[in-house]
Amino acid sequence: PVPPPPPLALEVTLAADNGFYSHIAELRARGLPLTAESLASLPPLLRPAAGDNGDVAKTGLGSSATLVTSLVAALLHTLGAISLPEPGGPPAAAAAQPKSHEREERELAMLHALAQVCHCAAQGKVGSGFDVCAATFGSHRYCRFSPATIQPLLGLAEGAAPPPALLLGAIGSAGRAPALDHGAEP
Repeated sequence: PVPPPPPLALEVTLAADNGFYSHIAELRARGLPLTAESLASLPPLLRPAAGDNGDVAKTGLGSSATLVTSLVAALLHTLGAISLPEPGGPPAAAAAQPKSHEREERELAMLHALAQVCHCAAQGKVGSGFDVCAATFGSHRYCRFSPATIQPLLGLAEGAAPPPALLLGAIGSAGRAPALDHGAEP
């Protein structure tokens, strides 16, 4: 018999613009004033330093939600689950076969739901969800989803992969809407 294929592995290295993390300690260590010009003088994609408490200081205001949503979107696009426009306009394939409004809404709903689950898991709690929703859909009015819709996913042991049926029930799949009961209006 043919042996089963090895499990797929994916290594992701995140590098963020210097404006994403606080580099106050780095500026002080270099004897530079706390100005935008000093920040611009630092090497690009500088690795963030942890503070005395071990945490890395972010800029806040939804920065982690934006990072998580961008990463989830890139992974879904790479795996062919959604299609993203190319920088500067739609890709040639999208121009030849425009995506239906219904399909675009379904793909954004899947991205939003999976990004919410990932962000809640990373934060260790269910927050308002507004920041992930804004990162997915842009400016809007938002009413948070019921935490119960993703609680089974957050209750898994740390690092445990969710059963596919449980994950797909929460985030949706082709032809099936996500379980999130949020509201969002432009």
